[in-house]
Amino acid sequence: PALPTKQTFKEYNTTLGLDEDDASLQVRRVLHGGNCFEIPVPTFQKLFKEHAIAPFFVFQMFCVLLWCLDEYWYYSVFTGIMLVMFESTVVKQRLRNLAELHAMEVPATPIKVFRKRCWVTIQSDELLPGDVVFITRSTNGAVVPCDMLLLEGTCVVNEALLTGESTPQIKESIHLRDMEGRLRIKEDKGHMVFGGTKILQCTRDAEVFQKSRFGTPKGEGSVALVLRTGFETSQGKLVRTIVHTASRVTANSREAFLFIGCLLCFAVVASAYVLQKGLQDPDRSRYKLLLSCSLIITSVVPPELPMELSLAVNTSLIALMRVGVFCTEPFRIPFAGGLDTCCFDKTGTLTEDVMILRGICTDSAGGIEDPKAMGLEPQYVLAGCHSLVHLDGATVGDSMEKAGLEAVGWVAR
Repeated sequence: PALPTKQTFKEYNTTLGLDEDDASLQVRRVLHGGNCFEIPVPTFQKLFKEHAIAPFFVFQMFCVLLWCLDEYWYYSVFTGIMLVMFESTVVKQRLRNLAELHAMEVPATPIKVFRKRCWVTIQSDELLPGDVVFITRSTNGAVVPCDMLLLEGTCVVNEALLTGESTPQIKESIHLRDMEGRLRIKEDKGHMVFGGTKILQCTRDAEVFQKSRFGTPKGEGSVALVLRTGFETSQGKLVRTIVHTASRVTANSREAFLFIGCLLCFAVVASAYVLQKGLQDPDRSRYKLLLSCSLIITSVVPPELPMELSLAVNTSLIALMRVGVFCTEPFRIPFAGGLDTCCFDKTGTLTEDVMILRGICTDSAGGIEDPKAMGLEPQYVLAGCHSLVHLDGATVGDSMEKAGLEAVGWVAR
């Protein structure tokens, strides 16, 4: 069975979850996999073998072999050892990165699911596409385990992990949608609760829940349909991007290949000239002549060049990792050296989201006044025009709106 991501709203509004026997559920589990991010950590030997058959490493060792044939023993042996040691350090760094990603996996949590016409409690890593679940407010740092479509109720969620936005997003059920329309996840995000987000609040309409076909459990919560699990979710795609872009780090670029191509043209001309002159000398060893021509061509790309470029990128990655920054596109690091100016989109995404309102600008000359000294009208605007919510005695929402509310001494209730 395919993922239930493109059905009509009528099909979603009449679903009763998975009403199948254990054998059918097992088939679904094999087809879709578990609802978890299983990041395998291979052995050192397996990873080193993968690096050893990379084109650049094969070329480097081929150059070392040519030097050995030309009796450059000391330099050849030293370069070969250096290349093997460097590849070993790269493999160790990859293993360390994979181990850190593996340690970041969120443990499974109990969740209520509607299967075989009744509510049962299972672990979140056992969820399957098509399951109907009962979701509640996130506690103890728990996050939504997968991508879901809201069938009943309303949720306020924090999607900062996926989008960087600190503003809570309101998610509504689909019961008011045109039943003949089809779901488009990108356009219908207002009905989607994505994996990796945190639920700040769950509310439900008493009349809707009294007529619910699920016989919803007691307590504040909402009913949702599981659409995607594991690496198919929005959070899973982000994790997959981090894992696969960090698999093999190099600093190759179009400019570097163009430069090497120009050098190769000169090398071919020089090698052809040496070959022509060598063939004219009947006493010259043909073996030495062929070896000299091969060395001229291979010297265009020094065996140390790929190692030096990769070393620069890996050093930058290690420095970023030490401060908790994961780079999803390491090949862009060399381009950072040519930047003069960096522009950040806004406070809250990359910096601390605590803000303090200094005042209100009253004229073009730059005059700033305290909003409390300007009368009630500015206070009404700051205290009334916001999307803040009050949860468990705390105000939750955008940091700029919270700063404005605190500056006038008002409290959200």
